Amino acid sequence: MSTPGQDRLCVLLVSHTLDRGGLEQAVLATAEGLDKRRFDVHVAYFVGGDTAVRLGQIPGVHAVHITTPHRAGRLRALTALAKQIGADILHNHFCWYGLPSAVLSGARRMETVHNLYSWFTPAQRVAYAFNCLLAERLIAVSSAVRTYTARRFPPAAHRRWDIVHNGIDLQRYRRTEVQDLRSSLGLNPEHVVAGFSGRLEEEKGVAHLLDIAGMLLD
Repeated sequence: MSTPGQDRLCVLLVSHTLDRGGLEQAVLATAEGLDKRRFDVHVAYFVGGDTAVRLGQIPGVHAVHITTPHRAGRLRALTALAKQIGADILHNHFCWYGLPSAVLSGARRMETVHNLYSWFTPAQRVAYAFNCLLAERLIAVSSAVRTYTARRFPPAAHRRWDIVHNGIDLQRYRRTEVQDLRSSLGLNPEHVVAGFSGRLEEEKGVAHLLDIAGMLLD
């Protein structure tokens, strides 16, 4: 952990998977965006993929793939890692082992809630309620997620909350490429173009997009 005279805090981001998805993109953006002059950034995960590869290419970010398949072994390995690097803060992203390992290692505990988790079994609801109880601070990606989580998982209602919306790195979308794409699709360069990419499920809000599209066309 940080010691007197040492300004940088050691942050350990934890995610069960680092392949593709909104959660993974949030972990990537956090790891890449944290000021490396102020934070020593580590990321731990159990299942790799595209995002794990990209993380390994970011200077100043230390990505650790924990490969043990057993639950107890994963908890021990993650706890040992947090102790080894001296994690001041463990920021968990929907990983069952994250916050318990933070308690065991003495790190401060944060949890980002990325979804409504309406599909949980009764046992998973109890486990996630306990997870919320362990968190010193909860972060929701929207006000709807915060409201739902506080109602469905009672311990969450009494924790400290922040709302941090998922952002988009606009530098990834160069203007020339956008114009070329519009031309290839035969789109009027003066028109506003809106689209959607994602799962066709209720929480993605596609119905709202369709309603608004109808209003705009009218």
